[in-house]
Amino acid sequence: MKNNEFDVLENADNSILIELSEKYQPVSGNDIERLYERSEQIYHEKSAENEAESVSGVEKYRRPIWRKIGTFAAVIALVGGICAGGILIFRNTPSASLPVSEEVSETALARAIAPFGDIHDGRIRFLTPAYAPYLLDISAEDTDELAGLFNFWLGEEADSDAPYPDGEQIIAYIENDGSHFRLVFYSDNTMDCEKDGNTVRYKVTDEIAETVYRLAHPTEQNIMEHLIPCRFEDINADGVWKNNEPVPENIFEATEIPDELKNCEIIDYEPLYEYAYDFENIQENAAHAANIIIGRVDSISYESRCGVAYTQVNITVTGDALHKVQTGENVCIETVGGYVSQHEKTAEVNRMSGSSFVGDDTYYHEITKSGEVPIIGREYAFFVDGGQDAAKYGIVGLEYGMLYKCDNLYIQRNSQGFNYYDLDELKSMLTPNE
Repeated sequence: MKNNEFDVLENADNSILIELSEKYQPVSGNDIERLYERSEQIYHEKSAENEAESVSGVEKYRRPIWRKIGTFAAVIALVGGICAGGILIFRNTPSASLPVSEEVSETALARAIAPFGDIHDGRIRFLTPAYAPYLLDISAEDTDELAGLFNFWLGEEADSDAPYPDGEQIIAYIENDGSHFRLVFYSDNTMDCEKDGNTVRYKVTDEIAETVYRLAHPTEQNIMEHLIPCRFEDINADGVWKNNEPVPENIFEATEIPDELKNCEIIDYEPLYEYAYDFENIQENAAHAANIIIGRVDSISYESRCGVAYTQVNITVTGDALHKVQTGENVCIETVGGYVSQHEKTAEVNRMSGSSFVGDDTYYHEITKSGEVPIIGREYAFFVDGGQDAAKYGIVGLEYGMLYKCDNLYIQRNSQGFNYYDLDELKSMLTPNE
């Protein structure tokens, strides 16, 4: 048996090639080398199987099998050779010049690309019940792995009228070459491809189904670093790409004792304040606010007046809702809470009560709500009042009026967790008095 000689096109079935050509989809030049390597791998694997099954002195008749596999694999190799300026079938066989039409070459490539296109250079975000409404942003390497499986899958359509199975659905949102679409995977190894307003149901291989499940359910400890927040209203093929920044582990941090107070005694104290409305309700905060100022935090400082502690957040303005503040302007935004000396607090009490007692150098750390402050270097949106002067504003809503800017989303933390908003939504809440 001549193992190193193989007439690729001798037994090609023209009807098969014509049928394949009708399903042709173009492939980029970047994939030629990868397709060539894959075809070579298929050839060697089948050659090894053939040798193992042959009986000494007898050549088994395997023409139908080689006819199917050989035509597909070799034509792919030929396309790679043509693009390179010559024809080389396999590295372990003599070179040959075979007449292959352009139609045949394109047909072969059509068998090695997914029905929705090659997504090697695209991006994928998964959505599962385990972390919704967050989206899992997978790496370029994981995207390549799945794209490779899709490209050597025949894309067999499933019965569109068959009932959908019970069990978890895994949604993959795809961004590729300027287009957005989604794939929905079901427990019966079927997949809906929803693209350009059309939905086609396909059967997928076990390998594709298992890989999708593995990539969508990572076991790594730092999964939060790859979870992208998304508003429920934006969970669609286009909306899931509005935000590209994961939520950090902390969006606020504990206060640090000022350097000048580090040698003093600090007493944590939670003053009892009565509020006119529920500060956790962002709609209420918006109703009492004159503007929303957005800025990057430069520093945190503390001040006290009449025995009341204030925390001052000093920012560089990056924008505002009503265009009343200049970008690049430095302003101070303050809220109650912080550090105040016992001496000052006692003196105020004495003034009001007529007592003569004066405190020592002990300081109170007045904690309101969580007592945490914005993180220096990060960007936030602040609901603010009309401003005490040109460069100082009061925060409306304490910490619930300070929203962390996460790319194009704004996060409000409250006792129930996180709420997500976009800037247009926040602006629409404002009803300032002109």
